[in-house]
Amino acid sequence: MTNKLTILLAALAAPILCLTGHAQTALEADGLVVIEAETQDSGLRFDFGDSITGFKGTGYLRGNVNSFNTPNLGTITYPLRISRAGTYQFAFRSRIGVGTSNTDNNDSFIRLVDSNGNPVTPVPNQNVATSGSWYKVYMNDARGWSHQASNKDNDPHSLSWVLESGQEYAIQMSVRSRDHLVDRFILWDRSQYSLANQVTGKGTNEALFNSLEASNFAPEGTPWGPYFADAQGNVDTGTFLGWLNVQFDPWAWSYSISRYMYLPGDSVTGSGAWTYIPKD
Repeated sequence: MTNKLTILLAALAAPILCLTGHAQTALEADGLVVIEAETQDSGLRFDFGDSITGFKGTGYLRGNVNSFNTPNLGTITYPLRISRAGTYQFAFRSRIGVGTSNTDNNDSFIRLVDSNGNPVTPVPNQNVATSGSWYKVYMNDARGWSHQASNKDNDPHSLSWVLESGQEYAIQMSVRSRDHLVDRFILWDRSQYSLANQVTGKGTNEALFNSLEASNFAPEGTPWGPYFADAQGNVDTGTFLGWLNVQFDPWAWSYSISRYMYLPGDSVTGSGAWTYIPKD
């Protein structure tokens, strides 16, 4: 038996821990979705920043190029999942990064897509789209951070979409104005909250907006006990056993002790588990 076990473990190559970034899915709760802009990689047309104070989370994204007539440049995607159907209005928390003009460095392109990447048509509100169903969304407050989010020049109109329960969508942002700083994205069910004027996107309730907590993200990967394994089989058990690789379940590779242990996933609970560690 010992010889067979030795041969089995020898045949299982020690995995290498390699973690890659990916888009997390924000979960709507109680008719709200709040996403920090910096939770996704900034890409080539936005830069991460934290030098201008007053941001939420760990920082903000700053447009690093002007692209007034060409949307879909440097696109960043923010997946989200809706559990409560409704008409959801959009706002971002943003500010003008340079100068004192309230009409420059004040906008980005925004759209909402479904789980297949198809643009979702907004609720009719005299909105003006560019190619690819992108919408210029702007604010006009040079004094600091603001949740104003309006479309249509000189005649502000908000953006809202009818979203269905159990469906996944994504907010997409692409660069339009250099030095437009974007801190957060917010969607709210208009039947439950009055955060901004439903027609114009102005008249924002800044105190209430600023009190909102960021949404939780959906657990990702394949369930293994009370944890989730990524596509490579890696599981972060925290202070329990650290990082494991469970692609050969019931055998789990421990990165901390560099050996396999017998630890079936279906035996692991939030209270712990019994394991067997063969000697060399």
